[in-house]
Amino acid sequence: MRNLTAMEAVSEMKIGWNLGNSFDAPRGETTWNNPKTTKKMIDDIAAAGFKTMRLPVSWHVFAKGENFEIDSDYINRVEEVANYALDNGMYVIINSHHDNHMYYPSFEHEKQSKHFIECIWRQIAEHFKNYDEHLIFESLNEPRMSGTTFEWTGGSDEGREVINRINKVFYDTVRATGGNNKDRILYIPSHAAALGGLLKDFRLPANDGKIILSIHCYNPNPFALNKIPQRVTDKWDASNPDDTREIDAHIIKPTEKWTSLGVPVVMGEFGASHRNNTPERAEWARYVVKTAKAHGMVCIWWDNNYFIDIGDGFGLYDRNKCEWAFPEIVDAMMDEVYKEK
Repeated sequence: MRNLTAMEAVSEMKIGWNLGNSFDAPRGETTWNNPKTTKKMIDDIAAAGFKTMRLPVSWHVFAKGENFEIDSDYINRVEEVANYALDNGMYVIINSHHDNHMYYPSFEHEKQSKHFIECIWRQIAEHFKNYDEHLIFESLNEPRMSGTTFEWTGGSDEGREVINRINKVFYDTVRATGGNNKDRILYIPSHAAALGGLLKDFRLPANDGKIILSIHCYNPNPFALNKIPQRVTDKWDASNPDDTREIDAHIIKPTEKWTSLGVPVVMGEFGASHRNNTPERAEWARYVVKTAKAHGMVCIWWDNNYFIDIGDGFGLYDRNKCEWAFPEIVDAMMDEVYKEK
C-alpha cells in the first residue's frame, strides 16, 4: 500500500462512474430492474477511460440483529464487483448509500445513528482491511434531515453538528480496525453532500491528509434533474451565465475553502437527465468536467442505467446491451480530462 495523501490520490482518480441503482437498491442488486453486474461491464467502463468507480451500497436489509451483522454472501458479492474495477487498476469507493432511515442527523437520534454507523463500518473495514490504497471508504450518502424545509439547502445547526459527529465515529471506527485502514483514504460528506453544508459548520474528523470531501451537483435543476414538466428545460448553453452560475459555485467555492488547506473535494455524483437533448447534455458534461479539472476536482457521473425522459434518466452505459448509449457525452468528458494543458 502506497502512503498517498488524499490530494495525491485524487490526482490519479481522473474521472469516475457510479454503479448506480444496483447494490444501493435496498433489497439487493437486481431489485430495481438492473441486471447482475458482470466483469465485462466494468472492463468496458475502464476501457472508456474512467479511472474511478463509486460503488453505492445499501447495507441495512442485509444487516441483522441489534449489532447489524452483515450477511456474508452480500459483502462477498460487493467485494467481487469491487475487484472487477480494482483488477483494472481503478480506484473504488464503497459507501453506505440508502441507509438513511437507519440514522438521522438530530440530537434525538444521534445515539442510534452512531451505533448503526459504528457497527456496519467496523465490519466493512475489517473485511477489506488488507486492500491497498485504491479502495476508499465513504461514510454516508447525502445525510440530511429528511422532511424538513432545509433538507436540501444546507441543513440546520443541529443537523450539521450531528453529521460532523457521525463522520467522526466513522473515522475512528475505520482507523481502529488497523491493517491498511490506519492509512486508508476516507471520503466524507456534509449535510446532503450539498454546497451549503461544506461552507458552513463543517468539521474534519481529523487533519491527517487522508480525507476527501464530497459534493454532488445536478445543476441547474430545471435542466439536470427536475421531473415536474412545467419546471424543466432541455436547453443549456455554456455561454449563458445563468446556465453556468450554479455549476461554478459548486466547484469554485468548496475548492477555494478546502483545497487550499490540502483537503480535496470530489464530485461524487453529477449528471444531467436525458430529455432527448444529447448535444446539450454533452456540452454540459464537458463544461462541468473542464471547470472541475481546472480547480483540482474529480467528477463521478451518476449512472443508474435509466434512459427514459422522466427526470431520472442518467444512464450512459446500457448494462443490458453492454454498450454505450450516449458515447457523445462520454467522449466530451474524456476529451477534457485527458486534454493536454
